[in-house]
Amino acid sequence: MKNEFKLKMPTMEEIQSRQFEEYVFEMVANEIQSGIKKTGLWAKAISEANGNENTARGLYIKYRAQSMIDEAYIAENEKRNDEELKRNSAAEQKELQRKVALATTELFTAAEYGRNKEVAQLLKHVVDVNVQRSDGATPLYLAALNGQQDTVIILIEHGAKTSISNFKGKIPSDAARVAGYSQIADYLDSLKG
Repeated sequence: MKNEFKLKMPTMEEIQSRQFEEYVFEMVANEIQSGIKKTGLWAKAISEANGNENTARGLYIKYRAQSMIDEAYIAENEKRNDEELKRNSAAEQKELQRKVALATTELFTAAEYGRNKEVAQLLKHVVDVNVQRSDGATPLYLAALNGQQDTVIILIEHGAKTSISNFKGKIPSDAARVAGYSQIADYLDSLKG
């Protein structure tokens, strides 16, 4: 009866692990040939070999190989962590942009309808007081156009510029005047100069 020798088919992970280990031992051999030794590992090897230098060399190779493997895993882990941070950062940035866009839309609506507490609250956060919507109107323009005098004052106090025109070339005082709010128009014109 013949003894059959059967080879177990390795997994790709096992193959890669063995190839990596072989590469690491080759790097250790290259270090040793170049005269490079990690003093702490060499001291540990000598200590555990009870002074036997041949045994210490074998232990040193084993310890240095493990040290290199550890360094590679740490580097890979740091790389993964960096990539995850970048992904999270990109997701957080996208979420922040979404929130700013939503808050900006809310600012336009609040300015137009004179919801002063909401305007003030939105301006405390990330919304630009001089933001322009698709037609070029700013929150100040909308407040002036709709006769929201208190809102106009709040926006001015938060740095709204009276000189920003919509895409038809009209500034907030023009909008107030056309809409019949001359007091607001005069107030805005007085701030120009």
